[in-house]
Amino acid sequence: MKILDSLRASLSKDKTVATTPTNAPVNRSMRKKPLKRKVKPCTEESRQQVIEQIRDVVHDKGYKVMSVTNLLNCFGFQKRSSSNVELITVMLAEHNLTVHPQLSLGLKPADCLRIYGFPVAQLGDLFESEEEVKTQGARQQRERELEDFIDKHDLFHRLGLKKVERQYSPKQTRDRFDFLCSDAKGARVVLELKHVGGGKSAVEQVLRYIGMLKQEQPGKKARGILVTGIRDVDTAKALHGMTPAQQQEIEWYLYRYNKGSGDVSFELVTYDFIDHHLEILNKAS
Repeated sequence: MKILDSLRASLSKDKTVATTPTNAPVNRSMRKKPLKRKVKPCTEESRQQVIEQIRDVVHDKGYKVMSVTNLLNCFGFQKRSSSNVELITVMLAEHNLTVHPQLSLGLKPADCLRIYGFPVAQLGDLFESEEEVKTQGARQQRERELEDFIDKHDLFHRLGLKKVERQYSPKQTRDRFDFLCSDAKGARVVLELKHVGGGKSAVEQVLRYIGMLKQEQPGKKARGILVTGIRDVDTAKALHGMTPAQQQEIEWYLYRYNKGSGDVSFELVTYDFIDHHLEILNKAS
């Protein structure tokens, strides 16, 4: 005990070492409070510089990733309000930049945003968000749920179609269509569904399925419809790169899902729309 007492006494005299009994009350007022990061107000000129920096990354890599908080801070805002959300959205739109998911008060501060030079959009709710579906099995499950919903509610007529068969497999192949349908003119139509974006692989998949239908019945007209939950730039570029004859055979629709009403509707993405916005994107780069 004398040794411990002497050590404590010597430590107490040493100004470089401080000891506090484990059972001593903590003076919370002496604790250092974390420093709050100050966001400097932005001038119009500095905001334009921010936009130019974003554009450079978008044109170099296709999109720029930012958190909600980071985007707000870049424009000189600490907190979200309806007015500054609208200001950021309008300023980006003036430079043909689109935020996805759309900047809103409902997002969390740490939510991840992507900024594109193409009007990427989703019209309504998704059966699952892109971030939550990270494995191929999960994506396939979400698409089956979308298939089930459309099949159960018989929504084919909204695309001018009549369902013929679900999960149709052409002879001597292992491929399976989401739906084989027919239109008012008697043409065979492959209907392929993607719960989020489609991309080049989805476009090539539909074109391959159309080719299979033509081989099965050479004298009968065949075409395809691709339905996605997000209007993405990769699908637009893939469709834009097709021949005029191929473009005549495939249509692209966005689905609008409303969880509240439990309804799905469809909106056509025209080739004029695709050509116009890709031309703007190419000029900017």
